[in-house]
Amino acid sequence: MKKENIPILISNPRCGSTWVHSYIRAFYCKVGLTLPSYKDDEFFATHYLPEVDIKQKIQIIENLKASNLELCHKIHVGMFLNNNVLWSWFKEFYKDYRIIILKRRNIWKTYISWLFHSTIKNTLLDYNAYDKDINVHPWHKTNLMSEDVLKSTIQTYSIEFKHNNAHLHYFTNSIRFLHDEIIPTFNTKPIFWLEDLTDEMLINMFGVEIQQHVTPFNRLNYESYFAVEQLDILKTKFTEKYDNEFQYYGYKY
Repeated sequence: MKKENIPILISNPRCGSTWVHSYIRAFYCKVGLTLPSYKDDEFFATHYLPEVDIKQKIQIIENLKASNLELCHKIHVGMFLNNNVLWSWFKEFYKDYRIIILKRRNIWKTYISWLFHSTIKNTLLDYNAYDKDINVHPWHKTNLMSEDVLKSTIQTYSIEFKHNNAHLHYFTNSIRFLHDEIIPTFNTKPIFWLEDLTDEMLINMFGVEIQQHVTPFNRLNYESYFAVEQLDILKTKFTEKYDNEFQYYGYKY
């Protein structure tokens, strides 16, 4: 298959990438290789096969390509931060592929969702509980119990949600890199807003149908988990970023 017909998804977390990539994954099931689970699709994330370094992962991709095989994986922008080796290789290797850039229009919902889940992950890591049982922290709703499991974890580990300067800094850098580096590099590639997409559109885009197993949480109000004073700080700090940067990238608050 020609490179221009093989999709590669680039997104920031909490922008619907798992949902959109489920269709891309189904596409690869017909024309390429997939890893065992959709959770494995973040091939270049440091948490996936941490014993295998970036250069080795690149070599795997190149070896497969030499055998006319394509590996299904998705890119979160943060994978490129402070990793010039990966970014330099990626933009050259995939320049002729069907790059799909996914954004989420509501930047506040994107951030508070990411901060909420990142806080849970980091707390579980502190307790050495994250790798022990991945079921304690569902990042997406994959069954009827997902939200109940998540609420139980929050109570069990007394997770404290609050503003975090380092998290906001990382999030801001990811948004900047997307707009200052990735979009200009792939300036002929389409950009999609999550809010504009539907299952019907994705079926037409990739020529596949799937049994949906990833859906948004519908009983979680992320703001309600932050104390009033912390939410005020969070919104103040975030508004400064929005007024100075995010609004000029086309996001809504």
